[in-house]
Amino acid sequence: MDHPWREKFFGFVTENAGATFYHATTHDGVQIIYCRDKDKGMWFMPGTGMGPMQPKGLGILKQIVEGR
Repeated sequence: MDHPWREKFFGFVTENAGATFYHATTHDGVQIIYCRDKDKGMWFMPGTGMGPMQPKGLGILKQIVEGR
């Protein structure tokens, strides 16, 4: 309930409430949420951790979403 990233996660979603979000799950259980409109994303692994997507990962997500 009081995970340090909880506020950042919900803030990210709230700040971009009108945007389209993309969700993905990696083969090892990492969840990814990406907002193309802001070119920002977050990763999280339930019960383990979460954080912002780095530039390389954002570039890959952008290409996937754009169908390249």
